[in-house]
Amino acid sequence: MSYPSFCLEYDFEIDRVVNWLRSGGYRKVLIQLPPALMRCFSYIYSEIESQIENVILTLSANPSYGSCLVDEVGARAVGAEALVHFGHLEYPFYSPSIPVLYIPLEWRGANIEWLAERIEEVCRDVESCCVVTTAQHLKASRVASGLARARFVGLILGCYAPPAAASCDRVVVIAGGDFHCVSAALMTSANKVICIDPYERNVKGARSLVEKILRVRLWKISKCINARHWLVIDGVLGQHRSTVIDRIRSALSSSQRIHVAVAYSIDESTIRNIDPCSYDCIVVAACPRIAIDDLSRYEKPVLTPGEALMALEGRIDRYVYPW
Repeated sequence: MSYPSFCLEYDFEIDRVVNWLRSGGYRKVLIQLPPALMRCFSYIYSEIESQIENVILTLSANPSYGSCLVDEVGARAVGAEALVHFGHLEYPFYSPSIPVLYIPLEWRGANIEWLAERIEEVCRDVESCCVVTTAQHLKASRVASGLARARFVGLILGCYAPPAAASCDRVVVIAGGDFHCVSAALMTSANKVICIDPYERNVKGARSLVEKILRVRLWKISKCINARHWLVIDGVLGQHRSTVIDRIRSALSSSQRIHVAVAYSIDESTIRNIDPCSYDCIVVAACPRIAIDDLSRYEKPVLTPGEALMALEGRIDRYVYPW
């Protein structure tokens, strides 16, 4: 069976997967992949099937944007005994109820020498320089940081940065695209974040990316300062945020009201089905980047939990992300 050639650009750690399945005696297994790599399922299946007899692998076609949403529902539906989650490492705020093996999918094309040179260049003018990255560049970033005498502090997620990054004079983000670069800037400071893209081999500061975003976010927050009717949309599994919702609820005054909904997946149609005219402001508790990236053009303000608390508590002097 054929498969796209780009599948070979990532390390699926097939031997590790096979050993884990054998040691656990797992025969029915759910495979979870990022959307762009679902086409590599045929490659995974053929490689594993050639080493383990009578194995039954099922592909989860549900969205897999992070390890906060391990597909436990799909696993139960197909009677899977275990799940292999490709593309992310374990989410720090959630432990699935099913055995899970996390495979980061290290990109094989990283030029460590080039990365080390770029890290060294952007860190020359500061005393403390920290490096964060995504699962796909974990090994390469750790080695390159050592060569550049920078401090590697761990993984950056859309809603989480290693605490050590906050105290660094400069934060270097090694990741493709702008998503994680923006996340680091929102959680620390745009002025100190530098982003290195190992795919495109470019270097850029985060400030120009974030300034426009922050102007829009602050405008939306200001629209909610006197809002009376609030809708909070919670998520499931690792995106279930009961503590965050309790904080928002406790910040409401006696004249304000909150309704809570829960959804597995949240997009504009989710909100339109609930909100024809009932609510002044909407908060997405599940994933903070949904409000910023996917629903920024919705006609009513859609906030992150941190932004909602800024509006409710009147603390608009310092931007808070994500909660």
